[in-house]
Amino acid sequence: MHASDVSDASLESSAFSRLSVQQRDRLTQVLDEYLSALESGVPTAREDLLRDNPDLAESLAVYLDSLDELHDAAAGFAGGADRPQAEAKAAGDDEKRLGDFRLLREIGRGGMGVVYEAQQISLGRRVALKVLPFAAVLDSKQIARFKNEAQAAAQLDHPNIVSVYAVGSDRGVHYYAMQLIDGQPLDRAIEELRGLASPGGSGRDDKADTETVACDPDTVDEGHGSQEDRQPGSRSFLTQVSTDKSRYFHTVIRLGIQAAEALHAAHEFGVVHRDIKPSNLLLDGEGKLWVTDFGLARCQNDKALTRTGDLVGTVRYMSPEQAQGQSALVDQRSDVYSLGVTLYELLSLEPAFPGDDGPDLLRRLAEQDLRPLKQWEPRIPIDLQTVVHKAMARRREDRYATARDFADDLQRVLEGKPTIAKPPTLADRLGKWTRRHQRLVIAAACICLLAAAGLAVSTVLVARQKSLAVQNARRADENALRAEQNAEDARHHFHNAQAAVDRLGLQVGEQLAGVPGAGRIRRELLLSAKEYYQRFAEEAKNDPALRADLALTYSKIGSLTEKIGATVEAIASHENALHLFQQLVTETPDSIDSQCRLAACQNNLALVLARVGRTDEARRAHGEAIRIQTALAEKPAADGQFLSDLATFHMNLGRLQNETGHPNEAEASLLEAARLQERLLENEPENAEHLRSLAATYNNLGAVYLAEQPDRAADLYAKALRNQKKAVEIRPGELASWSELALTYNNLGAQQSRSGKLPEAANSYQQAIEIQRNLVRQAPDQNLYLRDLAVSCNNLGLVQTKLRQLAGAERSFAQALEIQEQLVRRDPNDIDLCSSLGGIYNNQGIVLEGLGRVSEAALSYKRAMARQQIAYSQAPQVSRCREYLSTIYVNYGRVLRQLGQANEAVKVALAQKELWPDHPERLFSIAEELAMAAALLSGAGQAKDSLENCQIQALETLQQAVEAGYRLPPDLPQRESFAALRNRREFATLIKN
Repeated sequence: MHASDVSDASLESSAFSRLSVQQRDRLTQVLDEYLSALESGVPTAREDLLRDNPDLAESLAVYLDSLDELHDAAAGFAGGADRPQAEAKAAGDDEKRLGDFRLLREIGRGGMGVVYEAQQISLGRRVALKVLPFAAVLDSKQIARFKNEAQAAAQLDHPNIVSVYAVGSDRGVHYYAMQLIDGQPLDRAIEELRGLASPGGSGRDDKADTETVACDPDTVDEGHGSQEDRQPGSRSFLTQVSTDKSRYFHTVIRLGIQAAEALHAAHEFGVVHRDIKPSNLLLDGEGKLWVTDFGLARCQNDKALTRTGDLVGTVRYMSPEQAQGQSALVDQRSDVYSLGVTLYELLSLEPAFPGDDGPDLLRRLAEQDLRPLKQWEPRIPIDLQTVVHKAMARRREDRYATARDFADDLQRVLEGKPTIAKPPTLADRLGKWTRRHQRLVIAAACICLLAAAGLAVSTVLVARQKSLAVQNARRADENALRAEQNAEDARHHFHNAQAAVDRLGLQVGEQLAGVPGAGRIRRELLLSAKEYYQRFAEEAKNDPALRADLALTYSKIGSLTEKIGATVEAIASHENALHLFQQLVTETPDSIDSQCRLAACQNNLALVLARVGRTDEARRAHGEAIRIQTALAEKPAADGQFLSDLATFHMNLGRLQNETGHPNEAEASLLEAARLQERLLENEPENAEHLRSLAATYNNLGAVYLAEQPDRAADLYAKALRNQKKAVEIRPGELASWSELALTYNNLGAQQSRSGKLPEAANSYQQAIEIQRNLVRQAPDQNLYLRDLAVSCNNLGLVQTKLRQLAGAERSFAQALEIQEQLVRRDPNDIDLCSSLGGIYNNQGIVLEGLGRVSEAALSYKRAMARQQIAYSQAPQVSRCREYLSTIYVNYGRVLRQLGQANEAVKVALAQKELWPDHPERLFSIAEELAMAAALLSGAGQAKDSLENCQIQALETLQQAVEAGYRLPPDLPQRESFAALRNRREFATLIKN
């Protein structure tokens, strides 16, 4: 019987039409269970099904026959497992046919259908036959979408769209025949390429080999073809060209052009695909791309299949309007977006928006900014990145208006012509990432980035002086250098240099910082200079003629006070200076000197504000410094110092942006700093200051890439090391250069640790420690050297912990704590110091816990909690302070439960809850901790009120997690951690809902 002779009435029998909704649902369930039993080889007896479901018997009899026939075909056409061989053979070709098609083998299957390789009997040609899953025939909407797919594709005639030959149904089975493509879907090609890109990956497995596949929307090969069909030695077209990156990029561009032109043809016919993704784009052996699966397509005059609010498509590749269920806004630009996402994944081999499907991914699609392609693969041409990013613009008005426009711009990239798409300006980039979320820190490595406290060399700039000042500074410098040879001579020359110190105390103090043995003299000099400046300020504050000198004096007091360790007082002095400099610039707007000093003051103020946790104010001050300095650097008479200062301002801003959870903004700032510094170094390749400054920027940029692109970070640290070793060769007696070299070894160690190269990381940290201990011996009063040494000892302890060298780790953390406690005593208002101290105590607790000394671990966690609470209370907007405190709460609560201190564990869990009032995953974890504490209370026979209160707190927290968007796992009632809640009625209600 030919398919055209069969109507769908076979499925709309009078018996079926009389069934209630509940009966139809039960019929679907029975059929699904029967088919599953067939596929497992132990089918349920038909008589049992008919006896157990008498009200469904008439409909069941019809559908069971069709299921038997369809399963026999899918199972290799040998008949059911329970049928005699003679009976199976007698069935003959009838069981292998659907209408005019003889089924040859199953190629793949998915939620939208099963695809067979088949032969069209009347024409003798091979086709792909897509069959609707049998249970779906009970769903009119599924049938409508299946037919819609065939009809939408059938009306399109384009060399890159799979042709549809016929549509029909036979024995209750819906199907359509389409062109058979020898190749593979792009999602399989991407998986194969990822295998090649992974360390030690061969890039192939049995399922990644090229084979004959159907042009099915969501089929996944299940290995139904014979081994001979798989051609195990073959590689896909994309894999073959992937070894040459330039050729690979050109190939991806050509594929994008083919897909965009095919979509444009569909759009011209009023068909919007709505489900463009790698698995719906097939690549044959000749490198030709085919668009398939129009199952979710919408024709311009057919809105019946989708209502406003319906979510159709594959979430990861949806446009924002599609993800939000705004079907009325879904047009050709949604397909452009989805194709852009596909090209993004082909180029980067990473999903544009990682994560599992669900509410969290939907939120990120709507809110999270796209990571630049070049962060994944730096060799991608910038024009190609710009074009793909335009196609993926969040606002559809910012995308290409048509798929043809997208194809044309891709062609321009291929031909090296200017594209319509333009890269974002610096202002665009700075505003683009404000809602980016910082990823969470795991407990074992929660403080691994304590090195961030020393990742940058914060260059505090001061206003340059006139010629007399320079001469005095040189004279003071000469005096200081003699101090290196003889401390007694240094004291003598300190008095002789007093005249210079009166004007240049800050500059001389900076120079003495690099002189071995001059630490005590430097501190005395700084205090003396500060007293002098304070006396001068008091005398000059009422004299308008001395406002410029007074402003500079306040700036010097601020810098001196910060170096001595009084940050709060330093902020007040910088603010006084800022007020006076702003007045001077307003009164004399053409004064370059006043503008230069104002920019330097903004930068210096920003640095101190950041240290006490006032990061928003610091960011604004940095931005203002950059605005002023940019205007100065653009003046025709500007010299290299203007560019150098501007680069430093960008570097300091980038460091702050990265520390406050804005890595993409940080990247833009630091790349600009590096560009300016590289330009300066080209003109003066032996300039030690330029070498050091560029190395500092490379260090900061490495910190940005450390989490996501560790290899790129390693390259930057290697560049920094080369620059710093050269600077040390030029000025071997300059301690600051050695300090920066040690800092880079420390950062390299962090990268190696993240990459799993633990012995190499330990070696890098030890090199840093060796240099830093030598620096502390020569300059024991230098806080910076002590701070860096504490960070390196802490990081070495972390690596030793991972290597299970727990005794060594305990020693390293003890050394770090001794230094860090000393630093906090010197400056208790420094948030970074306080937070780092809490982090080191936490790490010590982890080691002690590993050694089985749980009581000692609890004490370390308690101390960590106290320090981190101080840091968080003073800087709640600094995300890492909250992350660190949350991690410490988790660790402390765990050991409290181990020690049987359930009530204390409850207090810690509730304190953690205050940090995350609206975070679904965190709230669920806290509810679990409370439930475990309740179990402990129950087992210890604690007061009923305590147990009751703890259970209520756990249930309320669990409810809040659900309200915040958390989906409770199906196995929640079986989880032992929630055993204490199983008998609570509220718990059962939560699970049921």
